[in-house]
Amino acid sequence: MSVMPPNLSIKQWEPDDRPREKLKEKGAESLSLAELLAIIIGSGSPGESAVELMKRILYHQRNGLLGLEHISFQRLTKFKGVRMVKAIKIKAALEISKRLQNQAYPKKTIYFQCIGI
Repeated sequence: MSVMPPNLSIKQWEPDDRPREKLKEKGAESLSLAELLAIIIGSGSPGESAVELMKRILYHQRNGLLGLEHISFQRLTKFKGVRMVKAIKIKAALEISKRLQNQAYPKKTIYFQCIGI
């Protein structure tokens, strides 16, 4: 990812650097955590892209994603550019992740076809 001036919106970035396009072309694994969360929140604030906003929030969490999981709505909305809707989107994404991690994968049933018995 190229270094982008913080005052550029994602729409002004090179197409290969934009999180949505990068995910489509290279897969979700190629994105940073800030880029993935930026896709979820949808927009930044004046003078700060969604990616820069999420980088700033993650920077202030001592344990990154784990710290973000435990942050309150009140504290999350104290970040400039985050109001209740963005806070809800972040918390919902974290809850989906937690539920996926806790979900047991079903055992595969293997069927054999016996011919000529």
